Amino acid sequence: MFKLSERNIFVIMTFMAIVAILIESMIQISFLIFIVCYIYLGYKSRQHKEISLTYFDKGWLWVSLAYAGVFLLSFLLRMPYTNDGIWRISSPLFIVLLSGWFFISIKHGFESLSLKIVAFSIISLGLLILLVESTMLAHAQDIFDSSYKLGSLYADYGATGFIIPLGAAIALVLASRNSNQKFWWLMAIVGLILVLLIKKRTPLVMYIVTLFGFVGWAFFHAKFLEMKQKITIVVVFALLVTSAAWVQRDTIKQVVTDYNQAVDKGNLMTSLGLRYQMAEIGVDLIKKKPLLGWGPGYYKEYGLWPYVDSLSFPEGGKSLLKSFTQLHNQYLMDWVLSGIFGLISLLVFLLYPLFVFIKWLKVDPLQAWVSIGMMGGVYIVMFFGALFTYTYTTIAYMLVVSSLISWASKRIRSAKNNG
Repeated sequence: MFKLSERNIFVIMTFMAIVAILIESMIQISFLIFIVCYIYLGYKSRQHKEISLTYFDKGWLWVSLAYAGVFLLSFLLRMPYTNDGIWRISSPLFIVLLSGWFFISIKHGFESLSLKIVAFSIISLGLLILLVESTMLAHAQDIFDSSYKLGSLYADYGATGFIIPLGAAIALVLASRNSNQKFWWLMAIVGLILVLLIKKRTPLVMYIVTLFGFVGWAFFHAKFLEMKQKITIVVVFALLVTSAAWVQRDTIKQVVTDYNQAVDKGNLMTSLGLRYQMAEIGVDLIKKKPLLGWGPGYYKEYGLWPYVDSLSFPEGGKSLLKSFTQLHNQYLMDWVLSGIFGLISLLVFLLYPLFVFIKWLKVDPLQAWVSIGMMGGVYIVMFFGALFTYTYTTIAYMLVVSSLISWASKRIRSAKNNG
């Protein structure tokens, strides 16, 4: 019989958080359930005074709150407040909220559970989306057609494109604990299939770089492997990359076409061309206000729009550039919005998990290498998308990275106590 224990309430709360960011039609009810569980478990955390946070746990809390705080200050200190600025502060506010989720998971001793439920929720909901969308297609084989992208019919393939690769990555981390993790190996395989069915560049890059973690482990840590075995791992990795490239061949062809259009013909009205143009805009805006930035509320009205109007660009192109909510580069975006302090806080926010995972290498090398690979994928895609502009990608990053850090921190502390 199901019992509403603190453990089960935490499972429900975390699952609802993933539902809210993957299934748009469930946002309101999922978020309401999440908040009710969050308040209850937050209150109950006071009873667990015997459980303390580790050095790494505290560091992650400070890093997360500092990043959110710099952004919020950049907004609050520039009055009057604009609608665009008010909309943009939702992401840092969720970082603050989910820092509380991270704290709750540790105070209740749910470090391992948080990692498992986040991975399971993302993969299972991704599979549910695939099943629902397959019923919307004329033929079952249409899921393999290049025109279909997982999440494009029932959910949002912008959300699935970032969230599912993260879920697939931590399923791989859990599978890597030992060879007997059959369930998590199955989840990791399902995660890979879902990543391929999204048929976008972002998930493909994220997952391939995650897999580089296996290669790093094989060559730098797995001293028990012979050279033949290491070469086998590389061959298998190459086959996976080749297979992924074949499944997404149309996407790759489009990238090549966009590049040729931009370089050979000077046509910037392509996905790649527009990103190049936005990067130039970001750099020029930074040069004008490098220290404090333009502010979340005034970046568009006083920075972006006047700059775009000054360009010798087709009117259609100008309208398109003005309509984008972000510059498609997280590093430039934070510098433009919050100045040099925004960039520094972002870099710490992104690099701190890497610091923890490097420390984790001595305890669980394979899991740590896969986690390092995952972070490498995040660093790369942040050059092509300001993903912390949106709440769903921000929430996904916080849930996945926080659960990994809490688990890694617990393992490091356990190893130190036993050593």
